[in-house]
Amino acid sequence: MNASSVNSSDGGGSPCQVHPDSNAVTALKTFAYCFIIIFSLVGNTLVILVVWKVRRMGNNTNRFIVNMCISDLMVTLCVLPPTIHSIYYDSWLMSGPVGEALCKLIPFIQDVSAAVSIFSMTAISLDRFYAIVLPMRTHFMTKRGCHISIGVIWLFASAIHFPYLLILRLREFNNESHCYMNWANLAASLDNKQSQRIYYPVQFVLLYLLPLLVISVLYSGVIWELSRNRQLIDQEQRRIRDKENREVAVMLIVVVLFFAASWAPLNAVAFLIFFTWNWQPPCYIRTFKFVADFLVHSNCAQNSFIYFMFNMRFRRGLKQVVSTYCDPASARPQLDNTQESYSFRKNNEIQSKKTNSIHLQKLTDGFVKLWDQQKMLLREIALDDTLTAVCFLNLKGDIIIGLKQQLFFISHEKACPVKKKREEALLFGQDHGADEGNEEFETGEKCARCIPTTLVEGGIHLCISPSLKVKNNMGE
Repeated sequence: MNASSVNSSDGGGSPCQVHPDSNAVTALKTFAYCFIIIFSLVGNTLVILVVWKVRRMGNNTNRFIVNMCISDLMVTLCVLPPTIHSIYYDSWLMSGPVGEALCKLIPFIQDVSAAVSIFSMTAISLDRFYAIVLPMRTHFMTKRGCHISIGVIWLFASAIHFPYLLILRLREFNNESHCYMNWANLAASLDNKQSQRIYYPVQFVLLYLLPLLVISVLYSGVIWELSRNRQLIDQEQRRIRDKENREVAVMLIVVVLFFAASWAPLNAVAFLIFFTWNWQPPCYIRTFKFVADFLVHSNCAQNSFIYFMFNMRFRRGLKQVVSTYCDPASARPQLDNTQESYSFRKNNEIQSKKTNSIHLQKLTDGFVKLWDQQKMLLREIALDDTLTAVCFLNLKGDIIIGLKQQLFFISHEKACPVKKKREEALLFGQDHGADEGNEEFETGEKCARCIPTTLVEGGIHLCISPSLKVKNNMGE
């Protein structure tokens, strides 16, 4: 975002006598950056794997999170190794055409990646605002719209930093190559200091101040709506959904706060250098500058661990991915084709049943795992006292059955409420209560259809006809 503007500016230098770091300090700095590289590679890769491998994680919020992980990995691989080099040498990596290209690309990649992160966070906050505060409005952020938004984010971030490719050059000084920013390379009439004093504030407003302001306003609306829903105790069917939304909102707010805190010190140093110290900072600023740079670089490793720490879905997804790779046999139980029925009890106990389509497995923490006939995990669902049954898919992964107390589902053609007496189960076309409603279904008949059920000891016994067919219009 602004790191390269500070690090590469040619401002005439400082009169301070530069003393090399001791071996212990140099080793400590190197260890700190190696620590960031390892944690960033592991954490961001795991987040991408979880979203890619676990079907229920494929919503818009997680797509933007993957986009942020990709930008963080670019910083980790392209920016941090040259930073370690700068700990040992004051000169640039190398001279010649390759050194010239790296002088342009490395700062460009670093600041474009930072811009992609803040724009992705802004898009996430907008998506959450529409999903929670304005759920009945037409939601523009479809799966296709999300992909288009990600492309626009990268294009806009690259366009803002395109001048880097023109104004960054190598300069030979005392037989050493140095990468510096000189606006005269763009136009001879441009004054370097004055141009930098204009360009940097524009970057600061567009890439830091304005996005954080928009994010703050949108999340304020989200928090207000969630707190308001929490007080409506008569709407029990929304409690679980709102709990998940609160968890996601807290996670995303923490990510934004860490981003803002990581960049704040470097932005403060930049303002002081450009507008107060006239490119001649005091001698003590060298140590503080390293700390500010380190905070910026550490941000690429922070986010992935925030996701796993604050979001149960990411933790469960990680367990599923690890179990799939480490012990596939234990993660996929054997199935048989003996029955076509299954029972749910209101006290969260599940009858031991095997169907011709799905195997139900009760977990000790109150979750149910649903497996298809190909022994693939379909989804993992939490049971609650207000839940008499849960939503799941059939053997082809294309039929959804839903039964919740006083729950109101919406299909393509009409609204279909579940009766309060829980005497019917509902086959419906779109589940707005699971995974952001990203999957859409349609049938050859009416979209909504009821199936007879029987009450079994306070629970529900569902008899599913294998002849029911539902086509997934997403081609999956």
